[in-house]
Amino acid sequence: VGGRRIGKLVGKLMENEKLKNDFEALVSNLLEWIRSSTVRLSDLNLPNSLQGIQDEVAAFTIYRTQEKPPKYTEKGNLEVLLYQLHMKLIESRQKPYSPPDGKTVHDVNTAWIKLEKAEHVREEALREELIRQQKLEQLAARFLRKADLREVWLEDNQRLVSVDDFGDDLPAVEAALKKHEAVCTDMKAYEERVAAVKQLAEELVKENYHDKDEVKKRSDKVQQDWSELLELADSQRQRLDVAMGLYSAFHEMNSIFDWIDEVKPKVNDDEVAKHLTGAQDMLQKHKLLEGDIAAQADRIKNVNAQAQKYADMAPADGTDGGYGVFAPDKEIIQGRQQELGDEYDALVREAAERRTLLERSLELQQFMRDAEQQDSWIRDGVRVVTSEDYGHDLRSAIHLQEKHKAHEAELVGQRPRFRVVCDSGNDLVERGHYAGDVITGRVRQLENNWCELEAQSEQRKKRLNESVALQQYLADVNEASSWLDDMEQLVSSEDYGRDEASAEALFKNHQAVQEDLQAYRSTITSLEEQFEQLSPQDKTQAVELQTSVNKRYRHLLELARERAR
Repeated sequence: VGGRRIGKLVGKLMENEKLKNDFEALVSNLLEWIRSSTVRLSDLNLPNSLQGIQDEVAAFTIYRTQEKPPKYTEKGNLEVLLYQLHMKLIESRQKPYSPPDGKTVHDVNTAWIKLEKAEHVREEALREELIRQQKLEQLAARFLRKADLREVWLEDNQRLVSVDDFGDDLPAVEAALKKHEAVCTDMKAYEERVAAVKQLAEELVKENYHDKDEVKKRSDKVQQDWSELLELADSQRQRLDVAMGLYSAFHEMNSIFDWIDEVKPKVNDDEVAKHLTGAQDMLQKHKLLEGDIAAQADRIKNVNAQAQKYADMAPADGTDGGYGVFAPDKEIIQGRQQELGDEYDALVREAAERRTLLERSLELQQFMRDAEQQDSWIRDGVRVVTSEDYGHDLRSAIHLQEKHKAHEAELVGQRPRFRVVCDSGNDLVERGHYAGDVITGRVRQLENNWCELEAQSEQRKKRLNESVALQQYLADVNEASSWLDDMEQLVSSEDYGRDEASAEALFKNHQAVQEDLQAYRSTITSLEEQFEQLSPQDKTQAVELQTSVNKRYRHLLELARERAR
């Protein structure tokens, strides 16, 4: 019995000792796990990727759901085990068990608290990093999407501004310039989008995105493509400006060529006016045309200066000078300049020749007008001097004579004007006027008409003088006839007086009559002289009158002698 009791006591002691060892081993293992887990959880050097963080979150979840709960159970079992050990020690009347330092429940609880804190910190860190990585992945996806779009857009536009499909005329170049300006406008609007790619990349790099090197590489490529696009656009704009300027100059030259072709028929026209007003009008219009031609000189000067600028830009080394197919060709440009200058100079010469022709035409028509005015004056003069009216009496004959003298004065006054017209015509002929034969004929006609007028005027003067002489003679004859009639009454009177005194008085009167008759002989003689001065035609008309006057005068003398006896 004593042995069994001793054996039972030893068994309990051994069991208690085992419980102590198990407790301490369990505490050591648990503390080791707690410490290692705390160290592991306290390591916040988390993976720099979403997948890495997701793996860490998964591992943390496994820790919390699979690894930690058994350890928490173990922690709870420690207290139970320590209580059981304590109760068995009391039952065995052994002194109470005190775990060694570092292996107490308190040590476990303290370590567990640290573990809980580390766990909480890791949980927060994982949550924040997960959110950050998710945001970075979203930002990276956004960056990649924008980078892809920008690269495609930049590639397309680089292709656009690299192809110099400007066309071969000004409208095509203008259309290409508008297209280029539209591309540049899009580029200006796109600049912010390109900058946005760079900003996204900088943000990803700043946030230490796991693929930041690739992001930076893509961003740099976008920026490089953008810079190349700007350079290509600027280079194409320079080529476009050259093409635009050159084609503008050529277009302006073609416009001037067209204008010259339009004007040429006008300056090469041989038509001249048929009258003075038409000649004046044609010359005036031509002067206006010459003004337009002269105004083109500045236009040609400007376009030549514009073209010369591009001629000077032409590469001298045989290369395109960076201008591509639109490199200025100095030989072509100078050839167009020379052609334009020659065409314009020819037009100026032809316009001057046309002006000379029109001036000659105007001179001809002015001469013809002046000649016609002289001819009209001569015709009017001829109508006057060929009049058959020489007066029906002395008064009208003298009036017509005076009127003819006035006409002769007009003729004398007109002669210088007449000579001016003829001399101007002769001067035109001497200067080789194209209508020289016509002018010569007209001058000769004028001179003949003038000579005819002078001859007719002289003839009329003669006829008027003869008419005045005749009318003067007739008037004097009539007066003489009246005087002879009066004398005939006196010398034919049958009254010889009634007595001596009356007879004496009659005799004295008769002597006075005889004296008058004798004195009248001078009048009769003057009449005879007037008669002799008459024209033969007028003498025939007046011969009977003169004979009658002479006969009557002689008869009166005879009657006077008989009455005196």
